Amino acid sequence: MDKKELVRTFSGHNDWVYSLAIDGKSKRLASGSYDGEVRVWNLEDGRALTAFIAAPGYRERKRV
Repeated sequence: MDKKELVRTFSGHNDWVYSLAIDGKSKRLASGSYDGEVRVWNLEDGRALTAFIAAPGYRERKRV
């Protein structure tokens, strides 16, 4: 942490990520993106464990 260097990049979302939650005990990270996708990651190796849509059937409204 003292070096302030990038340790890992978690890639896979197709929209802006706006939410993160970390569980230190299980060493998991959950990330939520604007399109409703939630991904769960293994913090030790950066591997995606699962992904799902948190709001099935949700359709983004067209912007005017």
